[in-house]
Amino acid sequence: AGKGSTPRGKLMMHTNGYIYGTTQLGGTNSQGCIFSYNPTGATTPTTNFKIYSFPAIPGTATGIKPICGLTQASNGLLYGFAANGGANGFGTIFSCTATTNTATSFTPLHSFATATGYLPFPEFVQAPNGLLYAAASSGGANSAGVIFSWNIAAPAYANLVDLDNATGYSPKSRLIVGSNGLLYGTTSAGGPNDAGSIYSFNPSTNVYAPVYYMNSNGWS
Repeated sequence: AGKGSTPRGKLMMHTNGYIYGTTQLGGTNSQGCIFSYNPTGATTPTTNFKIYSFPAIPGTATGIKPICGLTQASNGLLYGFAANGGANGFGTIFSCTATTNTATSFTPLHSFATATGYLPFPEFVQAPNGLLYAAASSGGANSAGVIFSWNIAAPAYANLVDLDNATGYSPKSRLIVGSNGLLYGTTSAGGPNDAGSIYSFNPSTNVYAPVYYMNSNGWS
């Protein structure tokens, strides 16, 4: 247990100078934890701190077993996902304060559900409009994943795009913000070649558009 085990998500550097991450397992209850690391401190185990342990199964109120990393939003809080637990058993969105070496204030925000999407593999990205965006690999109207947002000011969850086989489904990569203000991501399957797609998403209009269909037989 200890300070956590089996980290799978991306590390992130907070503006306070500390690095933050999650573990899928370990922690006080063996259901994962959130940790901080001081990269400028002495290189000893004491510079790594467990700041939150997810509760024991079933973790209905909070979620358990995070498999992706954290994102710092413009309000300074850290946002992430739990893969299991929550009210529906499909994980949660949560936020926590960026404490350095003491227990964090943890807040569950949303329980994922099959109808509106669940199991996001990548971390949130914050768009210029201030909303956080991510893609869920499963669920939604077509059981093919969704693109969703979280409003840190409201707060509110919105399922924005229900993906489908025709244009690509089961996204497993992180969205990025392009220089044109659009978000870009990939789907792992679907499209005319059943090899996935690259897509754009306009956060101003919520318009989704496949921009390239992958092809296992080579680039075209």
